[in-house]
Amino acid sequence: MHGDLISIDIILNGLYEKHIIYFLKEQVFNKKIISNEICIDVGANIGNHTYIFSKFFDKVLSFEPNNNLFKLLNFNTESLSNVTTFNLAVSNNNQNKLFFENQRNLGASKIIENKSEKYDNEKNIKNVKSVYLDHFIDPSDYNKIRYIKIDAEDHDFYVLKGAQNIITSSKPIISIELKSYLYKRDLNNFES
Repeated sequence: MHGDLISIDIILNGLYEKHIIYFLKEQVFNKKIISNEICIDVGANIGNHTYIFSKFFDKVLSFEPNNNLFKLLNFNTESLSNVTTFNLAVSNNNQNKLFFENQRNLGASKIIENKSEKYDNEKNIKNVKSVYLDHFIDPSDYNKIRYIKIDAEDHDFYVLKGAQNIITSSKPIISIELKSYLYKRDLNNFES
């Protein structure tokens, strides 16, 4: 996408977050497709990680709430028969959420609490539908989920809360993008 930071990095380097992808390929995933196992990509963006995951898992479920990025995600994964995409946000409930689309960096678009938060342009605030994984994923598939990537731009805690049953049941490997300021938040109430 013209001017988007992730697209520029892919053009320049061939992959976005290449060092993370290589680490996962070499240290976490097997060298072959893991039979009957599922990977969940929350915040799939344009499909950079989804594409790689499709080479290692039997099934990849990719979630991207941004309509523009979702179109590119579908385009980039249309030839991958083991990828299913969803134009949904992932959270700890099934409801509509306010979503700020960052025009300068679409990958930094995110769920917001209310319109009173200061953003550069209120016309870039949209409604998106959210789901939580414990109710969205068929319980018979819980034990097949081996890896969950979460890049939900400060909403990661809520994604985890909405996947507690899956995490308890399957004990997947989980990758989460955390920013340094998130470490200062009080997340002690995760159990509640």
